[in-house]
Amino acid sequence: MEEFKQLISIIIPVFKTEKTVKRCIESVLSQSYENWEMILVDDGSPDNAGTICDDYSKKDARIKVIHQKNSGLSSARNTGLNNIRESSFYVAFLDSDDEMSEDALKKMLSFINSSSPDMLIGVVNRFDMLNNTCRIDHCDFPAGTNLYGSDIRNTFFEMGLLCKIETHLRTGGFCLPSILFKTELIRTYNLKFETKQLFGEDVRFCSDALMHANDVIFTQVPFFKYYYDSSAVSIKYADKYGPSTIQAYKYQTKIVKKAHLSKYAKLACIGNCWVGIRSFILVSINRNHAWNKIYKILYDPALIKCFLSVIFTKKRNLRYAQLSQKQKIASVLFLLGMYKTAYKLS
Repeated sequence: MEEFKQLISIIIPVFKTEKTVKRCIESVLSQSYENWEMILVDDGSPDNAGTICDDYSKKDARIKVIHQKNSGLSSARNTGLNNIRESSFYVAFLDSDDEMSEDALKKMLSFINSSSPDMLIGVVNRFDMLNNTCRIDHCDFPAGTNLYGSDIRNTFFEMGLLCKIETHLRTGGFCLPSILFKTELIRTYNLKFETKQLFGEDVRFCSDALMHANDVIFTQVPFFKYYYDSSAVSIKYADKYGPSTIQAYKYQTKIVKKAHLSKYAKLACIGNCWVGIRSFILVSINRNHAWNKIYKILYDPALIKCFLSVIFTKKRNLRYAQLSQKQKIASVLFLLGMYKTAYKLS
């Protein structure tokens, strides 16, 4: 096959990252694959990050900077999508405090076959700043594995690859910056990030993309380097983003129920969502927060019915959705509003 030479659009939201945005930009500039455009969206950053972006745009015509009033991460990504060139073939998303792995574009694009897949899926190289250590996530599928049509959705949801919200403690699966999305897919189905979603907006976007994708390829390429502090545990995320996270899980169960998926793909997805919701809420109970508002968000009769179907399922080969007897009892108690008793059993 002829070497791939199409334009790659790289969208990078920028906010309060004056200390890291140079590293991020340089990681793209150093790529051996050179046919790309970088769209830096300064989301009203109060520091010097926007000025740093402007300086780079003056040096390289491939770099475009857009300044906007602070509107949030999703809005910044949507602004980037609205400003990619007409000739764009694939889109990548990168955070300005992370960086693209060495030679990542060339390695990812080497997997493209004659059909050029809707999604190229890599893995994450995680760098723990506290311990100064790196760990590369693994994927269950060998490099070069193709999935097509309904097999994509059944596989992703039944194996739980998409059912975990992105947190610093997350392992396995994949996340937004490790994927190349075909621009045609985004444009055809008008894929956007939900601006009202404070957390888990990437899960919604990936869910929507997978629902429409016709073919995907797994590459095992560490596409980007994710910097994190292992001392920043999930508790602070539960404090700030708990309600938004629940909304993300609810959205996923909604689209899965509507899709033409296998019974067990739907069951596994709902099960993973329920486990995720429980983990956020139980953390909050332990910290003595008043989470009645979250309970009201969660308490949707149709959703509860789905969760109960998981709690009492006898299907044994669901990879992530199985709950122990104690967990099942705790889940029922939680649904009844008996938070503290549920926590003690979990």
